[in-house]
Amino acid sequence: MEKPLAVTAPEAEELLALKKEHPELVSGVAFNQRSNRVYQKAKELLPKLGTLRSARYEISDWYRPDSYYRMNPWRGSFEQEGGGGLINQCHHQLDIIVYLLGLPEAVEAHCKTINREVSGENDVVAFFYYPTFTLLFSASLHDLKGMNFFDISGDNGRLNMEKTKLVFEEHENEFQANKEAQLYGGVVSKESHFSYGAKRLKEDQLYAQQVRALRAFSEEIMGQGHQLASLEDGFRDLELLNAIYLSSWTDKKVALPVDENLYAEALKKKIIEEKAK
Repeated sequence: MEKPLAVTAPEAEELLALKKEHPELVSGVAFNQRSNRVYQKAKELLPKLGTLRSARYEISDWYRPDSYYRMNPWRGSFEQEGGGGLINQCHHQLDIIVYLLGLPEAVEAHCKTINREVSGENDVVAFFYYPTFTLLFSASLHDLKGMNFFDISGDNGRLNMEKTKLVFEEHENEFQANKEAQLYGGVVSKESHFSYGAKRLKEDQLYAQQVRALRAFSEEIMGQGHQLASLEDGFRDLELLNAIYLSSWTDKKVALPVDENLYAEALKKKIIEEKAK
């Protein structure tokens, strides 16, 4: 399946049921950015951070002009696409969040559409609440020359991620440093750098990153490896997506898992409003 797995949880559950009926078949979702060595290295390093205390993810490099939506009218439509930038472009970033950190306990979000003739959002600010920290998520499809930056901080270190590079700051435990600090304080820190790789960047320019997802899927079919993302992974990403939308539409904090019936009714209302325009 190309991402997203579905628009609503009941639709996704039908696919999961089909998978159970046919265990002999290989199935998955094309989240190609899981092949990025930066995120794979971050996942390997995460346990070294200790207890996580803060995180932020800013995406503003998915610029889409009005002509993009006019080219294919289904884009940015609640009825035909199920949403805007989050269900399309930024669904990749939601997947990376779930890939690295799992699902939050609750979400509080605000979505809006800026300077585009579509119903779906192209500007998002959200808080993802985890047991020990809160992740600040922001996404924009209307900013030029944007960034793609993911920062995760824990008691023992920090990860700064961009699409092609990773900086790992490993330091002494913050609780201990706080006890021993004098005046403004400070900690002993070791900095390590990791890159995407020039060869892989060149391959991506030639074939695009999707090739890696297809290759991994083929390898699982042949019993030579594992695909990047399963249907279950796609379902978790959809849970997060639906929570963001529902929070924005109701102006309330939404706990996960999302109430499927409540979400379906809210989406139906958005479609009716869209048709009335």
